[in-house]
Amino acid sequence: MPVITVLVGLVIAHFLGDYFLQRLLQKSLGLFGIKYTKFGSWQIWAHCGAYLLFFIPIFWVFGINWLWLIFLFFSHLIIDIQVEKIKVERSYRDMSYIKRLLKLDAGLIIDQGLHFLCLLVVLGFYAVL
Repeated sequence: MPVITVLVGLVIAHFLGDYFLQRLLQKSLGLFGIKYTKFGSWQIWAHCGAYLLFFIPIFWVFGINWLWLIFLFFSHLIIDIQVEKIKVERSYRDMSYIKRLLKLDAGLIIDQGLHFLCLLVVLGFYAVL
Protein backbone atom coordinates (compact mmCIF):
# COMPACT_ATOMS: atom_id res chain seq x y z
CA MET A 1 0.00 0.00 0.00
CA PRO A 2 1.20 3.53 -0.66
CA VAL A 3 2.41 5.25 2.49
CA ILE A 4 0.11 8.24 1.90
CA THR A 5 -2.91 5.90 1.97
CA VAL A 6 -1.78 4.48 5.30
CA LEU A 7 -1.23 8.02 6.64
CA VAL A 8 -4.74 9.07 5.60
CA GLY A 9 -6.14 5.95 7.32
CA LEU A 10 -4.24 6.70 10.52
CA VAL A 11 -5.35 10.35 10.54
CA ILE A 12 -9.00 9.41 9.97
CA ALA A 13 -8.81 6.83 12.76
CA HIS A 14 -7.24 9.45 15.03
CA PHE A 15 -9.97 12.02 14.49
CA LEU A 16 -12.77 9.48 14.76
CA GLY A 17 -11.31 8.03 17.97
CA ASP A 18 -10.23 11.28 19.59
CA TYR A 19 -13.32 13.37 18.79
CA PHE A 20 -16.29 11.52 17.34
CA LEU A 21 -16.25 8.53 19.68
CA GLN A 22 -15.48 10.67 22.72
CA ARG A 23 -18.50 12.90 22.07
CA LEU A 24 -20.63 9.79 21.64
CA LEU A 25 -19.34 8.41 24.96
CA GLN A 26 -20.09 11.69 26.73
CA LYS A 27 -23.66 11.76 25.46
CA SER A 28 -24.29 8.05 26.07
CA LEU A 29 -22.97 8.07 29.62
CA GLY A 30 -24.82 11.33 30.27
CA LEU A 31 -28.09 9.49 29.67
CA PHE A 32 -27.26 7.42 32.77
CA GLY A 33 -26.21 10.44 34.81
CA ILE A 34 -22.50 9.65 34.50
CA LYS A 35 -20.36 12.69 33.82
CA TYR A 36 -17.59 11.78 31.37
CA THR A 37 -14.90 14.44 31.55
CA LYS A 38 -12.04 12.40 30.05
CA PHE A 39 -9.78 13.35 32.94
CA GLY A 40 -11.40 11.53 35.82
CA SER A 41 -9.51 8.61 37.33
CA TRP A 42 -11.04 5.91 35.10
CA GLN A 43 -12.08 8.16 32.25
CA ILE A 44 -8.63 8.87 30.83
CA TRP A 45 -8.04 5.11 30.57
CA ALA A 46 -11.45 4.65 28.91
CA HIS A 47 -10.69 7.54 26.56
CA CYS A 48 -7.40 5.98 25.43
CA GLY A 49 -8.93 2.53 25.07
CA ALA A 50 -11.86 3.84 23.05
CA TYR A 51 -9.43 5.89 20.97
CA LEU A 52 -7.88 2.66 19.68
CA LEU A 53 -11.15 1.19 18.36
CA PHE A 54 -10.90 2.98 15.03
CA PHE A 55 -7.26 1.94 14.60
CA ILE A 56 -8.05 -1.78 14.69
CA PRO A 57 -9.50 -1.94 11.15
CA ILE A 58 -6.70 0.30 9.85
CA PHE A 59 -4.04 -1.95 11.37
CA TRP A 60 -5.78 -5.05 10.01
CA VAL A 61 -6.26 -3.71 6.46
CA PHE A 62 -2.71 -2.37 6.14
CA GLY A 63 -1.00 -5.18 8.08
CA ILE A 64 0.54 -2.90 10.71
CA ASN A 65 2.13 -4.72 13.65
CA TRP A 66 -0.42 -4.92 16.48
CA LEU A 67 2.20 -3.96 19.08
CA TRP A 68 1.97 -0.40 17.76
CA LEU A 69 -1.50 -0.20 19.31
CA ILE A 70 0.18 -0.40 22.72
CA PHE A 71 2.48 2.45 21.70
CA LEU A 72 -0.51 4.55 20.56
CA PHE A 73 -2.41 3.80 23.78
CA PHE A 74 0.36 4.85 26.15
CA SER A 75 1.58 7.78 24.06
CA HIS A 76 -2.00 9.08 23.89
CA LEU A 77 -2.37 8.62 27.65
CA ILE A 78 0.86 10.46 28.48
CA ILE A 79 0.23 13.29 26.01
CA ASP A 80 -3.33 13.91 27.20
CA ILE A 81 -2.37 13.86 30.88
CA GLN A 82 0.58 16.22 30.39
CA VAL A 83 -1.23 18.67 28.12
CA GLU A 84 -4.18 18.78 30.53
CA LYS A 85 -1.79 19.56 33.40
CA ILE A 86 -0.43 22.47 31.39
CA LYS A 87 -3.97 23.78 30.74
CA VAL A 88 -5.04 23.38 34.39
CA GLU A 89 -1.93 25.01 35.83
CA ARG A 90 -2.56 28.21 33.90
CA SER A 91 -4.52 30.94 35.60
CA TYR A 92 -7.26 32.32 33.38
CA ARG A 93 -8.76 34.74 35.91
CA ASP A 94 -6.82 37.82 34.92
CA MET A 95 -6.84 37.23 31.18
CA SER A 96 -8.98 38.69 28.49
CA TYR A 97 -11.22 36.39 26.48
CA ILE A 98 -8.87 36.56 23.47
CA LYS A 99 -5.82 35.61 25.55
CA ARG A 100 -7.71 32.66 27.06
CA LEU A 101 -8.66 31.45 23.58
CA LEU A 102 -5.07 31.73 22.37
CA LYS A 103 -3.80 29.69 25.31
CA LEU A 104 -6.44 27.01 24.78
CA ASP A 105 -5.60 26.89 21.08
CA ALA A 106 -1.91 26.54 21.94
CA GLY A 107 -2.77 23.55 24.15
CA LEU A 108 -4.80 22.01 21.35
CA ILE A 109 -1.98 22.54 18.84
CA ILE A 110 0.56 20.98 21.19
CA ASP A 111 -1.78 18.06 21.94
CA GLN A 112 -2.60 17.31 18.31
CA GLY A 113 0.97 17.93 17.16
CA LEU A 114 2.29 15.33 19.58
CA HIS A 115 -0.43 12.85 18.60
CA PHE A 116 0.44 13.28 14.91
CA LEU A 117 4.13 12.85 15.70
CA CYS A 118 3.25 9.47 17.23
CA LEU A 119 1.24 8.56 14.12
CA LEU A 120 4.29 9.44 12.01
CA VAL A 121 6.44 7.13 14.15
CA VAL A 122 4.02 4.26 13.44
CA LEU A 123 3.95 5.21 9.75
CA GLY A 124 7.76 5.35 9.61
CA PHE A 125 8.13 1.86 10.99
CA TYR A 126 5.38 0.61 8.67
CA ALA A 127 7.21 2.09 5.68
CA VAL A 128 10.58 0.64 6.70
CA LEU A 129 9.34 -2.84 7.53
